[in-house]
Amino acid sequence: MVDGRERNDLYGIYEEVIAEMGFPVLSTRLPDSKKFRRDLSEERKSVFRSTIFPMDTALLKGSGIREFSEEISDIIRPQ
Repeated sequence: MVDGRERNDLYGIYEEVIAEMGFPVLSTRLPDSKKFRRDLSEERKSVFRSTIFPMDTALLKGSGIREFSEEISDIIRPQ
């Protein structure tokens, strides 16, 4: 997860060091969002975190989850 308060160049340095070590790095970044925490309240009608139900499209927007899942699918899906 990417914390908006951190310097963006710091993440770039981390990626360079990890690449020099020969480890692959995913390019999708997930923002550190409060959406992940609000889902647990009882008065919420929409679901964001679930392994059974699809995510509410309004909550999905801006989360990076779709892009993240597509990147993972591209890696594990045979060409």
